[in-house]
Amino acid sequence: MVFRLKFFSFICVAFFLVVGGALQSWARVDIQPRLSLREEYNDNLFLEAENEESDFITTAFPGIRFVWDSNYLNLDLDYGLKFKFYDKNSDLEETDPSDTQRASLNGEFFPGRDFTLGVSDTISRVTVDERDPVVEENEFVNKSNLNRLVVNPRYRFQRVKNFTATLDYQWEKLTYDAPEG
Repeated sequence: MVFRLKFFSFICVAFFLVVGGALQSWARVDIQPRLSLREEYNDNLFLEAENEESDFITTAFPGIRFVWDSNYLNLDLDYGLKFKFYDKNSDLEETDPSDTQRASLNGEFFPGRDFTLGVSDTISRVTVDERDPVVEENEFVNKSNLNRLVVNPRYRFQRVKNFTATLDYQWEKLTYDAPEG
């Protein structure tokens, strides 16, 4: 819950920086809503050798993408939800927004200049069970929400036409909901 609050705070700060940048220059803004639906039939839902159980699974992916390109800030924010509905196994449904949300924020401050600052923040659902080899598609293993924040200040030095030196640092912070992460 704490990292969601931090992510929301970060979005608010980025929004106010964007609004401040809008007063000084023009920008390209794209807003792209989306909705995808997927229907799946699984003939062995729990991967059992005996007592196989089949089910129809409907997955809904609503989302929105916001892109802001200006002289001072390039921002790409993508937010979506991944709901799963089961025909026979309603107890397995994934409808809680805290477990279905996916978000990514990519920002670059001062693009095209010698000094730039890149910021990336992603919320995703990942597997934390390392006991057995698993695949991401297996929904019945230990999973957790992951918030991955990356801050990347970068300085490019180009005084000669065909030579560029770059001084770069990348800071990364991973925050899991589950203590196993």
